[in-house]
Amino acid sequence: MALGKWESVRDQGAMSTAPSKRPRPLPWSAVLSLLIATVLIFYANGRSLSSGDNVGTVALAASLATTASFDLSPALSEGRLEYSIRQVGDFRRIAFPPGTGILAAPIYGLAHWVGGLSATALVTDTRVEKAAAAFLSILAVSCFLLLARERWSLASTLAATALLVAGTPLLTTLSQGLWSHTGELVALAVCLLLLRDSGSRANRGLAAGLAAGFAVWCRPTAILLLPIPLAMLAGRRARYRFAAGALLGIGALVLLNLAWFGSPTGAYGG
Repeated sequence: MALGKWESVRDQGAMSTAPSKRPRPLPWSAVLSLLIATVLIFYANGRSLSSGDNVGTVALAASLATTASFDLSPALSEGRLEYSIRQVGDFRRIAFPPGTGILAAPIYGLAHWVGGLSATALVTDTRVEKAAAAFLSILAVSCFLLLARERWSLASTLAATALLVAGTPLLTTLSQGLWSHTGELVALAVCLLLLRDSGSRANRGLAAGLAAGFAVWCRPTAILLLPIPLAMLAGRRARYRFAAGALLGIGALVLLNLAWFGSPTGAYGG
């Protein structure tokens, strides 16, 4: 009986020390192939979906790219004042959240440098908005693939990526124009990617919080999603770091709104 008991304990110990089976990481060639397919779907589909909602965002990206200014006047024709824009003193400001326009500014800067387009031409040329929206959406998908590569098998990653690309507003809206939730998705995707190692690297928890706070710069309702990544963190210190980063980002937006519009919610919520 003693021998049988010893063998049972030994078998249990062997089971507890046996390495858990994890799916093999997705090869980088497969990751690249998925991204190329996403580029073709988002950018080469011949669609462009914009709106008056996006005029302020596009003008902000163009102004930042050409004059490094938050004043939209250089990018808009004389007297043009869409509902997504407010006249504040001598300046024209974006009335909608500015986050997506800030993220798109480097792409508009590239179009300005390569194509020689003026600020007003960057606003009127819908191809630039299309390219910027597609690139930002691909950036969000890239973050998703980096997370999936470490955790899922090839079949699971393919299925999840197909669902993300074709079964969500990524395909129909976010990748086709510079909407507020285009930038929001990028910021939240970066947040989740940074949370991957936040337990072992203290500064990543803070950076993830800043990314989550920037999602609110893109779309204020993103604040309702912040408890989700907060609940993913293990340990009080990690949660404090994340909360500090998120509060810094949101606080900066509040100060900006107060400076521009005299309201913590800005013209978008006022």
